[in-house]
Amino acid sequence: MTIKQYLDDEYWKWQSGDRKKTLIQFAEYLGVEYGALTSWMSGIRKPKYENVVKLAEKLGPDVYDTTGFARPGAPGSDLSVPPDFSPGVLGRLRQLILWMKDLTEEERLTVLEEALQYGKRRKRVRPATAEHNKRV
Repeated sequence: MTIKQYLDDEYWKWQSGDRKKTLIQFAEYLGVEYGALTSWMSGIRKPKYENVVKLAEKLGPDVYDTTGFARPGAPGSDLSVPPDFSPGVLGRLRQLILWMKDLTEEERLTVLEEALQYGKRRKRVRPATAEHNKRV
């Protein structure tokens, strides 16, 4: 089932005979922006992890399975990250972890080594020191 089908089914359940309930009201009930909801329901976009959490609070945990994100408490979902870590980056990191679970140990090590090399190259290109920033 796609997120589009899932949300469509949930919208009809939520209406439960009261056809006067609108998508705007459904978005308010879910705690998400109307424009975001309509883009998910039309299949244009997929929700980010932080929005999936909001959906799960109202619709239940099945939304995690539909979107491919790990449920809280599942292996790999309890990542310890710095408090200033971007939620968008965290969602991509969780997707990467889910993708890597299907790789062999050797393939995982290769991916991690390449990521480390990429990080080292970026650090040499953009030094992040206060001293350097004053000189620029």
